[in-house]
Amino acid sequence: MQTDNIVEGWLNGSDSVNGYANPAGPLYTEGHAVTIAAITNTDIALVSHCSSCTASRPGLCC
Repeated sequence: MQTDNIVEGWLNGSDSVNGYANPAGPLYTEGHAVTIAAITNTDIALVSHCSSCTASRPGLCC
């Protein structure tokens, strides 16, 4: 259970959890939630003319 809490903390952007440093460094520089929001932001597709490859809109698959 403690391991799950440590890994969850690292995935949420913590550099250290309960004294355990993230061995991979910061996986998400702004935190997990911000990274997911940036990846799924539909405004990017409108500007870049790229889709997220879901076939939900025409455009290039980036």
